[in-house]
Parts: sequence; C-alpha cells; structure tokens
Amino acid sequence: MLTADDMTPSGTLGREESETLDALQPIRTVDLDEVSAATWDAVVPEDRRTPMNLRVWSDISLKSYGVRDKSKIILVGDPERPEALIPLMRRRDAIGWYSLLGNEGGGVEIPRRSDAAIPAIARALIGFGAPITLGDYPAHSPLIPALRDEARGRALVLTRPLPGLVKPWLNLDTTWTDPSQHLKKKTAQSIRRRERRLTELGKLETVFLTPSVSDVDALLDTALAIEASGWKSRAGVALATDPQQESFFRFYCRNLAEHGRLHLTFLDLDGKSIAMSIGELYGGTYWAHKTAYDEDYRKYAPGILKQFYLLRELAGKGVSRIDFQGRLDDFKRTWTDQGVEATKVRIYPFNPRGALALACDAGRQAGSMWTARRPT
Repeated sequence: MLTADDMTPSGTLGREESETLDALQPIRTVDLDEVSAATWDAVVPEDRRTPMNLRVWSDISLKSYGVRDKSKIILVGDPERPEALIPLMRRRDAIGWYSLLGNEGGGVEIPRRSDAAIPAIARALIGFGAPITLGDYPAHSPLIPALRDEARGRALVLTRPLPGLVKPWLNLDTTWTDPSQHLKKKTAQSIRRRERRLTELGKLETVFLTPSVSDVDALLDTALAIEASGWKSRAGVALATDPQQESFFRFYCRNLAEHGRLHLTFLDLDGKSIAMSIGELYGGTYWAHKTAYDEDYRKYAPGILKQFYLLRELAGKGVSRIDFQGRLDDFKRTWTDQGVEATKVRIYPFNPRGALALACDAGRQAGSMWTARRPT
C-alpha cells in the first residue's frame, strides 16, 4: 500500500543553507532541443556517469514513444552548466503524468553534479505542477526526505518500498576468468553437467560480437526471436510484443554500434542460437540490457551457461563491473546478491491534476485489493 514517506533526513543540508543554495540555483523548464548533448552529458561527473544519464538515452526514448514534443527538461542552475538536469517524459494518459527518464530499470538517481543540488531539485519537482513518478528510486537517496520537506502544504509525496533489490551488480577481477571459483560447488557442477549434455546434442559455441551498424538489425532479429520463444512473450514483456520498446532498442543499438559500444552474445548449438544477451560496454562496465534463452532447451539452462561464458569473457578483457539492471531475480541471484534498495516515489501536487491522479491511483489500488481478496 502507498504510504507517506517517513524516512528521517540523513546527510541533507540544514534549512537555512538549503534556502541559500536554492536562491543561487535558478530553475528553468525547457524542451529537449534547448539542451546540447555536451551540456547534458557533463552534468554527472564521468566517474559516476551511466548510459541512462546520457542525452542519447532520453532522445531515443522520447522518439520511440512519440512524446518528444510534450516532454520537458528541468535545469537547475546555470543553463550552460547546470547543477542538475531532470528529464521528464510526458505519458500518454488523460491525467498528464510525467515519469523520470533513465530510471526505467530502477536504481538510477536524477543527474546532478553533487548533493548540493538536492534542495533545488526537490523544489523543482514539487513546483512542477503535474503528477510525477520517479519510478523505483534509490531508497537511501537524500532526495526523498528533501522532497517531503519541500512538499509541506504544496504536494503529497507517497512512497512504496520494494520487497527486493534493483540494479544488481557484480565487481569483476581476473579471478572471474574462471567463474566456477565464485559459485557454490553444487551450482558449478550443475553448469558443467548441463554443458556436457548440450555438447552431446551438437557443437556448442559462444559468439561475442561488437557489430557494425549494418549488421545490427539482423542480429537483433535473432535475439528477439529467442526472447519471444519464452515466458517473456507470454507475460507480454518481450520486445516483440511491445512495438515502442522494440523501436527504442533498435534505434539505441544502432547508436551503440556506431560508437563501438554494442556487445552481443549468442550461445549457439549447431549454428542455432539458443541464448542471447544484449549489452553495452561503457565506463569500464558491462550494462546488461536484455537476456533470454530458447525454452525448448530449458532443462539444459542455456541462459546460465551463456552467462558463465560471458562473465569469463568480460573478466578476460579487463571489464571491471557488470550491471545486470532491473530486479534481482533468481537468474541474477546465481551470480550476485548485491543491489540497490529502492522505493516507488510519486508526487501529487495540490491542484486538480494532482487530486485526479491520486483519486485514480487510490481507486486502482482498491480494485486490486478487492480482486486479490475475493473468494474463488
């Protein structure tokens, strides 16, 4: 159930200092084209920058979802060198919700140079005047208590803690050239046993690719066909069942290939791909965007075997970290138990749009609770 956030502010600035900083950091709402890629990308220091912080991620998202002309960018500070940048995507609904771009997988904070911008970010979000969802936001971010402070008398900030972790990650070193060293003995033995059984069926090969732009679409056709063969298609979350998300990934992967950052992995059996990963190499980290396997080979766990080979390859190339993205599920838990605690954050301004959004959400939640409790 949605509950008002009751976190105690930790590590935030005092109110007098906050107000002083606010006065020094003007807030301006602009369209996407008013911010250059160089200005946008420089907001987050390089050692903390992620692909989701970059202008190209937001640009392609807005283009793919057809809301580019209705979305807004909030700049905090000097427009030529902003202290923070808040990319908001206007959703296609009757209420007019906005969502935080770049946090689709959860665990990503609003781009900023430092925490000194937090008070002004809170002021910008509360003063925006439309309902906003920040998605699965890091639970321990100083922004959450700052939002509650700023919202007094102006808006309602509701949160719902997630039961698990998001944005699971794993640090790699040379020992990961033999991933079995880091696995439970039973798990390592199971992987080797299933590998032997697969090799009895045919030639097993792992293919690692950094393709050219001209090869991207054909390779994605193969990857998406693997994903569509399994549970993701039945659940309606496969790329092939979501034209807008598929459009995003095709545009985005072409851009990655153009800059040499696209990394595709296929596990082939007699030339047929039975597992795949779509990833990106950026900042010394492998960002895992999509992974799937052919369910006809489920009993051989080809997805686990593909990941075993991929970790070995990445460690051998000196990649220092893998970011699995999304929720920490059973597949990712095979390799790591590290991730980010997150909470869903929604902002309802005290105006007609905010009241309508709150009423709709409350009604939807009540309906879900009734359905869950109804006798069968």
